[in-house]
Amino acid sequence: MDLSIYRLDFSARVREANGTETVIIIEIQKSKFSNEGMRFRKYLGKQYMNGSFFRWVQEATGRTVKSGIPILPIYFLGEPMRFEDIPVLLVNRCVPRPPYAEILAESHHFIESLFHEGIIVHIPGIGKGKRRDELESLLSIFDQDNRTADHHIMNVSEIDFPEKFRSIIRRLQAAVQERSPRHDDHRR
Repeated sequence: MDLSIYRLDFSARVREANGTETVIIIEIQKSKFSNEGMRFRKYLGKQYMNGSFFRWVQEATGRTVKSGIPILPIYFLGEPMRFEDIPVLLVNRCVPRPPYAEILAESHHFIESLFHEGIIVHIPGIGKGKRRDELESLLSIFDQDNRTADHHIMNVSEIDFPEKFRSIIRRLQAAVQERSPRHDDHRR
């Protein structure tokens, strides 16, 4: 039997030094089907419904309100898109003021909790010889040229990467070796 789809997803609630929080969701997908957009949409919708992804915000009026924590989805897509030579796509959330299209520098918790930026890691765009910066060098862990003959195993050796990336490679290798990955049913 052929494997038609392979996907993993992770989420983390990240607090930065200044106290701001973001929920980062990472989806890794390898699929023979090109139309998986609805599955991603449903998954993202479930993240918005997650009752633990909120924060209390004090408005300028002094009133405290419950607001969603911003979500940053990162999608690792293994199937080709029309951006063959672009390994990373950043989808920006910006707030223009009509009619001038002036981009406003400030934001508001309402906007941050309902609209999001996103990152697409386009794995076919990671091919050898295309490493223009450190990010692309790190993402080359997922370069499909590193597949073994059965196309389901990546042949990655940490000695092929700079020292600062080796802990990430070891962490990924440890996750692969775990017998039972953690499943949080409330996220699905």
